[in-house]
Amino acid sequence: MHLPDAPFAAEKLLADAEQTKAPVDLRRVCALWPALQVRAEHLDRDGYLVNLGRIGAEIVLRRSDSMARRRFTLAHELGHLHLADEGCSDAPEHLLQASRAEVERWCDRFAASLLMPERWLLRDLATVRIGSLLPWMLTAPKQYKVSHHAFRLRVSELTAISVFEAARNGDSVHAAHRYDSNRVTPERITEAIDAWAHSATINRTSSPMYWRDVRLISIHKQFGRANTGWLVCLIPSIEEQRSLTPAAPLTTALMRGLVGTGIDRT
Repeated sequence: MHLPDAPFAAEKLLADAEQTKAPVDLRRVCALWPALQVRAEHLDRDGYLVNLGRIGAEIVLRRSDSMARRRFTLAHELGHLHLADEGCSDAPEHLLQASRAEVERWCDRFAASLLMPERWLLRDLATVRIGSLLPWMLTAPKQYKVSHHAFRLRVSELTAISVFEAARNGDSVHAAHRYDSNRVTPERITEAIDAWAHSATINRTSSPMYWRDVRLISIHKQFGRANTGWLVCLIPSIEEQRSLTPAAPLTTALMRGLVGTGIDRT
């Protein structure tokens, strides 16, 4: 017995709950299980599911967590409940052919697909030009009611855009919280990050840059107190997109922005 496709399972629930745009109304999704109860308590972990079979089920969330964290935990536990409905969670491990760690990863993918469906996110991104990409990256998590971490991870998973935060430590700048797109090799992303960190223009609030050697465009915006941190997006140039594997072309709006600003020059 194999685990079902997580994005497909999430999309089916969204359709059944009549959800078509962000943020997902998780109350409507939970209502698909009439006997399901959800409550918040003081816990030492994110949350858990108590599945009582035909009697019903209960999901307990950690009260002290942020709303975005509780929503992701709830979506994750709904993944466990869905697997139970499919006969996966209660199956003997030798029949399931999936370890507990694999089941947890599946539930994380399910939660991301439920809260940030690929079709919705790409639809929203399709309207964003390159000059608006960073403001969108900073405000869209609030629209989807997810954390910045979850949103950046999802963007890097579904697109060719990599994201990282950078901070100043004395005279040096280092990258942290790195979200690499699997459409671009880690070596190339590291080269672009190093080039960005050593650039003389990092004190500017916004400065698209292009490096012919790595064929990645960098856009950054300062954030945090005293402007000591930056949010940076690395975007493959149009030339680089032709060599991406798997193929993941950027949206028409972003591509027009690359050409229109003259950034994608050779």
